[in-house]
Amino acid sequence: MNMKKHTFSVSLEKENGLKNLCIGSEFGPKVEIEGNLRTLKAINFVENAILEIKGSGGILRIDLDREAFEKLKLKEGGE
Repeated sequence: MNMKKHTFSVSLEKENGLKNLCIGSEFGPKVEIEGNLRTLKAINFVENAILEIKGSGGILRIDLDREAFEKLKLKEGGE
């Protein structure tokens, strides 16, 4: 089975929107990004290929099309 790699991007309006950025730790080579999009303004699909979550403080984009999103929703509801 060929699993698609889902990329993402985070764009924050101000540097204080970034709460934590950790690259590697005593627990292993894990990367953790924490931030605050502030008040959510919109959630939509861009060209049916990217899930976009807009907040007053930034935007989170995930390479996830509507079909894959719906499959994940159904899977979650069935478990």
